[in-house]
Amino acid sequence: MSSNEEIDLLDFIKYAFNKYLLISFIVFFCIVMGGVFCYINNDKVTLTLDITPKVYSPFFYTSCNDDVECRNEIFKTLLVSRVDSRFSVNENKKSNTLNLKALVSRNEANEIENSLLSLNAALNAWYADDVDNVLQELNARHADNKSTETLSRAYLITVATKRYLDKGDIVIISDPVVVARYNTTMVLLLSALVGLIFSLLLVMLSYHNRQEENKCINCQFNIK
Repeated sequence: MSSNEEIDLLDFIKYAFNKYLLISFIVFFCIVMGGVFCYINNDKVTLTLDITPKVYSPFFYTSCNDDVECRNEIFKTLLVSRVDSRFSVNENKKSNTLNLKALVSRNEANEIENSLLSLNAALNAWYADDVDNVLQELNARHADNKSTETLSRAYLITVATKRYLDKGDIVIISDPVVVARYNTTMVLLLSALVGLIFSLLLVMLSYHNRQEENKCINCQFNIK
């Protein structure tokens, strides 16, 4: 860096220091706007929970055989049809878990939490219907002496599913987690940073204009 650049830098620092009131006002204004934003959005929250299937009913195996991804996709479709429509459902393939997320108000979050109480019952009812249908089909085929290895496997899966159903333990539903959608501290810090950057840009623009004016004055003086 040359001596001229150092002098310019020192000159700019002095100039910016003289504009501290402007800088302070802009930073303060941005912080206030950030506070207003947080106040307006104070009622907005994010509700999340995880659902993990512990067992699959016979329908999953007859539709997908041993294709795990296929079974998970069917379970996801089943879940979407029975969970509150405000939820978005995403699959975590590593943990074989479905992540549910809803962006709602605090009052709506309470409503959704209450609706989750009936979700397990709705899934149990669907599983129970599937088990009953398969048992009827198996009994009919057994009466016709049409027992095969596939039917034997279907029977074992049905019995295992019914065992979980009797316990009401076909899925694991985590406790809902409700957090504010916007972190107040982060919003205020970002607001202050934006205010500081914006004010410094204004000061730099003002400083540049002053330098240009000084050059013009010097040029006119030299001409005379």
